[in-house]
Amino acid sequence: MLSLSGQSPAEGEKRADIESLIEFSIIDDGSGIDLNSLIVEVSGARAIEGSTFKDGYDGTFSGIYLEGVVLSIVIDKETPFDQGQTVLVKIQVKNLDGDFSNLEYVFKTTSPEPYLDIISPENKALVQSDQVVFFEFSDEIDDVNLSSINILINDLPAVTGGIFEPNYSGVSSSLKKTINGATVRIEPIESFRDGFYKLFYSVSDLNGNTLTGTSLFTVDLPQVILPSTFPQVDFEGFAQGIRRVANVGNGDSLAVTWHKPISRSYKGDSYALIYENESRLNIFDTQAKYIATSEVTSFLATGLETGKTMCYAVRGLETFKETVDLTGMEEVDEGVYLIPAPTQITSQVLENDTIIDVISTEGFPAAGVLILNSNEVIRYTAKTDTSFLIPTNGRGLNGTTQNIYLSGDSVEIFFGCQDQNTVIAMSTPTYSDGYQSDREIEGVGLVVTDYEDNDRKFFQGFDFCGYHQAIPQDIFQGKNDCGSYLGGEFNGTRGMNLFDRMLNREEVLLDQVGEPVILLKRIWNGQTCSCADSRRMHPKVRSCKKCFGTGYVGGYQQYDYLRRADRRLMVMFGDTMEDLKLTSQSHLEQDYKPNCWTLPNPAIRDRDLLVRFDFNNDIEFIYEVLNITKDKLFYRHYTRQRLSLQRMDKTDIIYTIPWERKF
Repeated sequence: MLSLSGQSPAEGEKRADIESLIEFSIIDDGSGIDLNSLIVEVSGARAIEGSTFKDGYDGTFSGIYLEGVVLSIVIDKETPFDQGQTVLVKIQVKNLDGDFSNLEYVFKTTSPEPYLDIISPENKALVQSDQVVFFEFSDEIDDVNLSSINILINDLPAVTGGIFEPNYSGVSSSLKKTINGATVRIEPIESFRDGFYKLFYSVSDLNGNTLTGTSLFTVDLPQVILPSTFPQVDFEGFAQGIRRVANVGNGDSLAVTWHKPISRSYKGDSYALIYENESRLNIFDTQAKYIATSEVTSFLATGLETGKTMCYAVRGLETFKETVDLTGMEEVDEGVYLIPAPTQITSQVLENDTIIDVISTEGFPAAGVLILNSNEVIRYTAKTDTSFLIPTNGRGLNGTTQNIYLSGDSVEIFFGCQDQNTVIAMSTPTYSDGYQSDREIEGVGLVVTDYEDNDRKFFQGFDFCGYHQAIPQDIFQGKNDCGSYLGGEFNGTRGMNLFDRMLNREEVLLDQVGEPVILLKRIWNGQTCSCADSRRMHPKVRSCKKCFGTGYVGGYQQYDYLRRADRRLMVMFGDTMEDLKLTSQSHLEQDYKPNCWTLPNPAIRDRDLLVRFDFNNDIEFIYEVLNITKDKLFYRHYTRQRLSLQRMDKTDIIYTIPWERKF
């Protein structure tokens, strides 16, 4: 008899390509093969008769090859198979002795819907350890749509539309895109208990073809596995953990603020764990340094080294209600306590002992949760100076095992039930001038911005009535307005105020050659904007419509220059080169950074804004002050302020700052 071998696609294959070649070999039994008797049918259609291919099956690669005792056949179907089609290949052939052989095999092309490649636990599996649920889907033709993945566990949603439900968003839960597929890993917040579980899953490809299915497994644990985080601590609002770390300017202190931790279970109490470290990468490798009650959201970290940057993070901690009593801990600020260093056992502890003798319990809470030798979690309800007192049900908590401990083994507070946020903030304690000036608001405002004394300076302008004081505007227009009056030459006095005299001349000159602008003074203190937290954008990116990037509500305040009726400030702009730049790394940019000067008051500061107008009194551009140079005269007086400016793009948010034209 003749035999069949070398089938491709293989016998029973379920995911053959729809454009697959059908290949197989017929082995000669020794008497020879009668080629004229060969008949091949593919899914009921005649593909080969004799040595001739029928229409639809005589593709480019179709061929019949006889080499020795092996007859190899390749069928290249001219049109692709259907997706999900079951293909039956039937072969009839006889040897030269006249004996017929009827051979056949079957395969299936890839389905239109996605495939489930891996599922864990497997269907009808028995689970006897802590378990996560894992799926791997694939679709080589249309890819997998992540937003279509839905998974139910015992009819309760675990993943809906590609999003994890809260009770199944454990630390290792993840949904990842792979090549032509996706993987789903589900770690429930509370571990599976003994019993039967039913998994239902559905997933679609990008063309909407959907795969659905179910799987069953049974959990039979040798001991109860408690969740690593119980109950479920959270933070108030969207942001998590640390909010801000600010230098207060006294050289050894930083102000730390965080979001309020809240309990999502009536059975729990929440606390804030404060981490402090010089290294940002190692901050979570060590135990938290402070613990704070849920009512406290800030404290002052003191005793730091001047100039050394410190990193801080805050994680929420939750314990069963009335499990922890912080009485007896060292209070470093109101509601904030120092976490003690680990202590050591001084005498042997057996599996059922309820007294743990240690070197000292100083600094430990009056009641709380401990971990012995990084191995067993216990709860104590009271303590003496050298021992912890444990209730009968206080050993072997959180899935740990009661063990024997020897003298020298470590004892430390257990903080395993905490959230896993990784928000870190940094700051450096330094000295700042004016630390005792009460200018700080929430630790901000150490830059000296109070120039009210300077702005109070007043000089009496020309009255244009003396014979030396004609009005230049009238003179330059052909008018002669040289009136006279009784009294001294200089404002009714014989003495001459040189400072007034020089400023008078500067003002007259500026009125002729300058141009009026509106001054918008940057706000440096006041109500902090809601955008100014640890997640705030880079200061160069002004996107907040409340503070315009300054961090304080309002952003800028319009200054009224009362020496002029139009309330505008006179400024003289110098000649400035204007250029257009175009580079391969950026768009077309306008390069225009003018210099200007004005009178010494009001005092203009770095980052103030000037609104410039053209000859039609329309806004030309808004300019930001980059730096200021003050010309000193004498007696600590200044005559001019020289400003370096930069022109702001019309797309900048500062063009939306509300201001008034006044007059």
